[in-house]
Amino acid sequence: MMQDLPNVGVLVDQLNPFLFQRIKKEVDGFRKDFNTKGKDDAEAKDMLRFFHKKKAGYSIDYNFSPALAEDINKEVLKLINLYESKYKYFDKMFNFTTDITHSDIKLDLERLWLNFQRAGEFMPLHNHSGIYSFVIWAHVPFDIKDEQENLANPDLIKNRSAQFEFIYPDVLGKQSIFSLPVDKSWEGRICIFPADLHHQVHPFYTSDDVRISIAGNYRIKLIERDT
Repeated sequence: MMQDLPNVGVLVDQLNPFLFQRIKKEVDGFRKDFNTKGKDDAEAKDMLRFFHKKKAGYSIDYNFSPALAEDINKEVLKLINLYESKYKYFDKMFNFTTDITHSDIKLDLERLWLNFQRAGEFMPLHNHSGIYSFVIWAHVPFDIKDEQENLANPDLIKNRSAQFEFIYPDVLGKQSIFSLPVDKSWEGRICIFPADLHHQVHPFYTSDDVRISIAGNYRIKLIERDT
């Protein structure tokens, strides 16, 4: 599924099921370890702050095996090529400002990490480094219908709990929102988007289990040629 936004877009697709089963096997091991760690840190709710503090027990402590990380990289690059064939994001970024062409560069996986979130924890509005980013939903322990019915205030017009949201300006300069209703049915899906597209993740409330996603950034690396 490709969703058009002004000048760019968002690609949502199903990950290769054989690759995802390997991911699930490693993630399940991480999840068991993570669930044994303490839950009482007062700063844990804002996961971006927690991540940048490099607190023990969160994303920086869990790494995929090298072979699996490389296979994730190969699969994501295939989907980025699909994204680029439609949106030509690279050309929009560089065609009118430099002499760099596709033949001059390769996409380099800048980093790959896991996000762990318990009930009530959130990821505030932010963007990433690099040119492309992706997220894979590995373990989601709730149904979006339950989240939508779990309103703290029944008079609210819109309940955005558990949503993964992109924020971008429309043609009038106003802020627009594109929401993904991510729940357990989204396990194994991947989303590719421009790295500087701002996004946020709302907290969930209806499960005591942990939500786990995988994220990564790609940067442009010039190909060295013999002169």
